[in-house]
Amino acid sequence: MKSTKLRMAWITLNIFCYVMLMGVSLFVAVRAEGLADINRLSVWVVAVLCLLFVSVFGSVQLYTWMNNGDI
Repeated sequence: MKSTKLRMAWITLNIFCYVMLMGVSLFVAVRAEGLADINRLSVWVVAVLCLLFVSVFGSVQLYTWMNNGDI
């Protein structure tokens, strides 16, 4: 039995993760020069890459769960 509430919760969280990724990426892009001046650009770039990995992994996991009928 497929739970639509659970599916919607996972999709909502995944969308929120992508919105957060876009916001942090925009923040880093706008303030890249200042972050480079204080030697924090690499930390923010790693954070953006981690958010990208989590977002993509969440999408793939959600896709496989839906195809297998688990969610």
